[in-house]
Amino acid sequence: MEFNNGIHGDNSVSGFNEPDECALFEDQEIAAETQAIGITTIVTASEMGRKGGSSRSLGKRLAAQVNGKLGGRPKKTADVLPSRDVPSAADIFINKKLWSTYSPEGMAQYKEDVFAYYRQVGFPYYRLTTGAKEDEYKKLKAFDYIKVIDGDVVRQTMHGLALAWNYHPHSWSVRCGEMLTPTEVFRNDELLRRAIEKRITYGDNISDSAMRKALRSFSGTQSVSNFRPTAAAAIFHHLLPETGGTVYDPSAGFGGRLLGAMICDRVHGYIGTDPSTASMYGCQQMAHELNYRKIPIQLVNSGSENFRPDPESIDLAFTSPPYFSTEQYSDEPTQSFSKFSSREEWMNDFMRRTLENCHVGLKPTGLLAINIANVKSYPRLEDDFVSMVTANGWQQVRTLRLALSMMMGTRQAGGDKFKYEPIFVFRKAL
Repeated sequence: MEFNNGIHGDNSVSGFNEPDECALFEDQEIAAETQAIGITTIVTASEMGRKGGSSRSLGKRLAAQVNGKLGGRPKKTADVLPSRDVPSAADIFINKKLWSTYSPEGMAQYKEDVFAYYRQVGFPYYRLTTGAKEDEYKKLKAFDYIKVIDGDVVRQTMHGLALAWNYHPHSWSVRCGEMLTPTEVFRNDELLRRAIEKRITYGDNISDSAMRKALRSFSGTQSVSNFRPTAAAAIFHHLLPETGGTVYDPSAGFGGRLLGAMICDRVHGYIGTDPSTASMYGCQQMAHELNYRKIPIQLVNSGSENFRPDPESIDLAFTSPPYFSTEQYSDEPTQSFSKFSSREEWMNDFMRRTLENCHVGLKPTGLLAINIANVKSYPRLEDDFVSMVTANGWQQVRTLRLALSMMMGTRQAGGDKFKYEPIFVFRKAL
């Protein structure tokens, strides 16, 4: 595929008439820099009409949504109190060795100080400095991701996860089934105090990282996961031709596969689609700041059932789609669980159409790899998916097993500390 940063011969972007509407950044200089390193975000004309306004005004609203309502610099939200004298980070970021010396009265005051601190500063999002992001990227790039795949097992490593999460503060508000979100726990005074109590009782320190863990593991709470960047890089390396090629990620999500693509030398270009505007904004910022290899990157704010790549332009289509309605990434009507409410509709009108688009885009030798697993809301998801794919002419060639940490309290004594999800690999029907 020949990449041209999404700019067509008439110097416009698909769906727009004005050439400068290709940028979703409100700053023209950033937009120019972004085009220079090969990033483009396309919002379809129908989506623009539904949201209203130009793509630039959409970009401003996305920035406001992520930096204001969903994270970054919250203003007058339920999780921030008006400015007043509160303990500093130095006062509360201590360890068990010190707080174990406190009297009962001192411990009660310390717990209240922790509560007051977080009510003042807000949710403990990942907030990496420019230098920290560069350091995290260098460590990720230096990691030998090729060895992550051992036989048919894709091993789990945490390299690069903090870097990816830094760009997606809205992820803490994504609902998983009927469970509480970490944000809901944080914004409830009683629940936050209980989370702090639990952390001090069972943990050995208080820090932003410790509080994220306390909120994520609070009883009745579940947070979303992100695809491991090292696992993505390993899969790209093993499934792409030795000469490299272009990858398409139909459900770009929180950028784990995008980050994996940016560090994998065999990836020569990345295309990602996602209907979530907040997730797409995060991926866009990630690509702008971390695309040191300057590979062409195309990010499309659309559901994969509506996006068709250029014919025979892709070497590998690899993604982990929503598991039906398990994780509700946003309340936008473009979300697949919202558009296709029954299992049958979701499989036939979302997944089947997505794979039809992949079939058009894949080269004759291209591969399709899908990480999908049975869930409570769809217990036969794996079988139904494989049946649908093979019935439409795809040839299954391999199944990898993705190792994932088990949820707290679900691991049996002496048992495997990992659970495994399948990654089904298919060859394009000729």
